[in-house]
Amino acid sequence: MSILSRRRGVNVLSAFAVAVAAILIGWAALAWLMPANSRKADRQSTCTLPTGSVTYQELQCHPEANLIYPGSTVFQGIGASQTNTFDGINPAFSGAILISSDPVTKIYAWYDSWLKQHEWYRSPLLGAGYVSSHGYARVGGREAFDVDIDNPAQLSATLGKKVPAGGTIFEVVYLVFPYTAGAKSAPSCASTPPPTGPLDSFYCNP
Repeated sequence: MSILSRRRGVNVLSAFAVAVAAILIGWAALAWLMPANSRKADRQSTCTLPTGSVTYQELQCHPEANLIYPGSTVFQGIGASQTNTFDGINPAFSGAILISSDPVTKIYAWYDSWLKQHEWYRSPLLGAGYVSSHGYARVGGREAFDVDIDNPAQLSATLGKKVPAGGTIFEVVYLVFPYTAGAKSAPSCASTPPPTGPLDSFYCNP
């Protein structure tokens, strides 16, 4: 084979490589230019509630699992997979202990607005022991969300480490209860009849 023929072969391969690279770059650019909401919708479209044992990792595709109040500081992340106990089954949960310079009323108002825009409703609380709390549930009876205002001294004793002074100390927790075959969906927004799920009632008070 002549030198000229070999050079022509190299040129053809180089041109082909450049063309392939250009196509790949074009695809990457299109993916990047796709609206962020579209990319987010694609990810969330595959995010469902498992019918088997629920893990902490499976909650992470839900925005409620990491619904951090704007401008707040994460003091400590919290969460665990579904576990079996002598008393029954503890739900999987994900959340955080947060610190904010904003007052409690403003924090409650922000979560109340966000959650109600995403098909959540005020609901009876699943636990107590806080300075104050707001509980929410979603239609279907398996999901709950709590916003709990902490007592700094009590929280420090519970965690075994001092909580920074100043600001509002609070917890946000997203919970998913075990799936119950044959359970009916909760009413869209009513006090009666109660849903056949782990949450005993839903209501729409502000």
